[in-house]
Amino acid sequence: MNTHPKNVRTTAETAALRSQQVPILYASIPVSLLGNALIALILAGIQSQVLAASALLIWLTVLGVALAFRWLLLLRYRKASQPEPDLWLRRFRLSMLATGVAWGLASILTFPVNTLPHQAFLAFAIAGLTAGANTTLSVDRQSLLAFTLPTLIGLITRLLTAGTTMHIAMAAMVMLYLLFTDMIARRTHAAIVENILLRHAGTLREQALRSSMERMKQAQQIAHLGSFEWDLRNNTLQWSDEHFRLWGLPPHSATPSQALFLRGIHPDDTDKVAQTIGNARRSRQRYTLNHRVVWPDGSERYMQNRGEVVTDTVGNAVAIKGTVQDITERRQTEEDLRIAAIAFESLEGIVITDTQKLILKVNRAFTHITGYSSAEAIGNPLGALLKSSYHDSDFYRQLWQTLDNEGSWQGEIWSSRKNGEAFPAALNLTSVTAKDGVTSHYVATFFDITEQKKSAALIHNLAFYDPLTELPNRRQMQDKLQFALLAGLKHHQHGALLFIDLDKFKELNDTKGHHIGDLLLVEIAKRMKRCVGNDDTVSRQGGDEFVVILTHLSDDFDEATAQAEQVAEKIRDAINQPFNLQGQDHYSSTSIGISLFRHNEFSVDELLLRADTAMYQAKRCGRNTIRFFDPTTHAAMEVRIGLEADLRTALLNNEFSLYYQIQTLDSGYITGAEALLRWHHPEQGLIAPVKFIPLTEEIGLITEIGYWTLETACIQLKAWADNPATAHLQLSVNVSPRQFHQDQFVEKVSAIITNTGIDASKLKLELTESLVLDDMNDTIKKMNRLKKMGVQFSLDDFGTGYSSLSYLTQLPLDQLKIDKSFVHNLTLKNADNVIVQTIIGMAITLGLDVIAEGVETAEQAAFLKANYCYHYQGYLFGKPVPLAEFEAALAAMPPIKQD
Repeated sequence: MNTHPKNVRTTAETAALRSQQVPILYASIPVSLLGNALIALILAGIQSQVLAASALLIWLTVLGVALAFRWLLLLRYRKASQPEPDLWLRRFRLSMLATGVAWGLASILTFPVNTLPHQAFLAFAIAGLTAGANTTLSVDRQSLLAFTLPTLIGLITRLLTAGTTMHIAMAAMVMLYLLFTDMIARRTHAAIVENILLRHAGTLREQALRSSMERMKQAQQIAHLGSFEWDLRNNTLQWSDEHFRLWGLPPHSATPSQALFLRGIHPDDTDKVAQTIGNARRSRQRYTLNHRVVWPDGSERYMQNRGEVVTDTVGNAVAIKGTVQDITERRQTEEDLRIAAIAFESLEGIVITDTQKLILKVNRAFTHITGYSSAEAIGNPLGALLKSSYHDSDFYRQLWQTLDNEGSWQGEIWSSRKNGEAFPAALNLTSVTAKDGVTSHYVATFFDITEQKKSAALIHNLAFYDPLTELPNRRQMQDKLQFALLAGLKHHQHGALLFIDLDKFKELNDTKGHHIGDLLLVEIAKRMKRCVGNDDTVSRQGGDEFVVILTHLSDDFDEATAQAEQVAEKIRDAINQPFNLQGQDHYSSTSIGISLFRHNEFSVDELLLRADTAMYQAKRCGRNTIRFFDPTTHAAMEVRIGLEADLRTALLNNEFSLYYQIQTLDSGYITGAEALLRWHHPEQGLIAPVKFIPLTEEIGLITEIGYWTLETACIQLKAWADNPATAHLQLSVNVSPRQFHQDQFVEKVSAIITNTGIDASKLKLELTESLVLDDMNDTIKKMNRLKKMGVQFSLDDFGTGYSSLSYLTQLPLDQLKIDKSFVHNLTLKNADNVIVQTIIGMAITLGLDVIAEGVETAEQAAFLKANYCYHYQGYLFGKPVPLAEFEAALAAMPPIKQD
């Protein structure tokens, strides 16, 4: 609203007026110059009839200068890059004054004295000139006055000086003309100025409106706030630029429509948005809803849509106006705040302090951990709640110094609860800085690690101690042994490693149960600890194995040996004493291997291996004894270990084969053979069965090898059955106790017989007395099942075990085999003669065939025949040979019929 007086213009209005006046005035110069020149030339031509040429020339020269000045002024104005309105207006007024003066001279220089028509023509020309000026110069009254006053005053003065009535009347008329033209010029000037100022005001309002709109657009863009108007009568939509952006579109890139609006809504929110707007339209109520918008690139944004229904005078809904605001960041901030609030009430204690480290706020976890309520904690120094007797003042001083210098401190600390109880805590202190880098707060987070400490101790015990005996385990023993080696190197003293294994501990577990075995291990651990010094170590390796490390023995080898043996004997004697376990006495013994060490000559693994080797040597010497490491025994064990490793791949590498040894009657008739396993080592050649068969038993390979032997033998029986010359042959195969007592033994033998298609009566399985007696009921069941298939059975090595008619009568045997140890001394030792005669008599009594193995001399064969044994096997008749040699020997023998 304009508050200044109407005739007083503001600086801005004056500047606007000047900016409009000056271009109009300078634009009129060419036409004005042309008009002035034409009028001057016409006037000079008419007046030249009554005036001297000199007067006219002087006047034209003055006027020409004035007009030239105005032309030059126009040229300079046009060249000015940014003309200053006030300056150029003053220059224009000066040019008009000069032109007015020039025309005023025309009334003096070109006024004829006695010629009234020429005088009237002069007055007419000047009046016409001023009338034209009144039109072109009305925009600036000062310019108009600067021109008209000098022009007309000269004419009026000349008429008045003439003194006649006519001249005075003409002067009066010119003055009236001047007055009327001035009045018209005033009104014209006022109208022009008002028009200019109105246009200026309109321009200002338009600029203000544009500026306001631009600011609104910027504000909407900054606030991510778009606006819309939906004309319900015409079903047209108008969107602001920001509304387009919120839909992921460039402004005005598409025509707003309901379809475009709904296309931007997330599919899961479309129904909700349509329903909300529809309800608002029907109820004429405002609405607010949040929904998602999917941009063309697939990204999602969260929007808040607010709308208001516009109604007409009768209450009909005619439009919906509203705003859409992107609340994605706000929503994320709210979510972050919510998460922060949840985090603040986490299981960790949280404390916020001011710069003086006075507590401002704590969470519930802090109260739960320390026992201090929020009211008790707030206002107190944080350091007072952190203190405990576990740390000295230097610790806390360094803590605060680190926090101040580095902005954080992290570590474990002992703190105190309200009840005085100290507890370990994991503490993290952090300084919070403002934008200017100045610390504004401190935040402490901590949690009670009491249980973690207990768990760590438990894990440490599980990692380094045996949970049953609480002795150091193998891992810690190795560390202590390594330390003992280094200590021996430093002090030049001997040490000793005792490897202790309980004798027949498995039998105790199997008969009394593992709980009794565990009680025995605990008691043995206690006794062994009492037998050694404080610097020595007793450890459990696992199972029934213990290792003792003796340190600080003599630097003399013999004395150190005696000292180690003395401790070992003390341990052995302690273990030999009875143990009362749950009210019953139990006895135990131990085998102990000892390896001395000094300096760092052996590694930990080498020492353990040497002591272990010595312990196995003690086992072989009858148990319950002590042995020092013997290099010879160690070398033998290394050979054994090498054989064991090679055995595990021998079957896969086809290194086994079967040799065949003839079984014959006294008549020379070949009844069959025994299949004997041989190992062809790729480096050592043929290895005797006595070297590797026991090893296969120990390492559990005998079962797999046994089935291979049985299947190979059956394949050979099938091959012999297809040849009339060998179809009658029987083949004996040895069965190990481990193999026989497998649950699926009968089924596997049956499968081999079926797969190879042999006559089962040609297969003879040789069993030992120990195998038979191990589980009589199981043995009889399996033998009867196989017997039904036709399989034959021979009792091998008969006479070396517990030979008794009682079990012989229960077993479905076909043959007894006299052990070669008895056959070897026939005719040499009477006792063996009697044993052999007894075995033969038993077999005849039971109706069993009897065969003697190991027959090497004719005297042995004659003795056997004389005592009614007619079936033999031994070197006298043939050595175990490969299949080709066996079959070649068969082919070379003359045919002999069975009696």
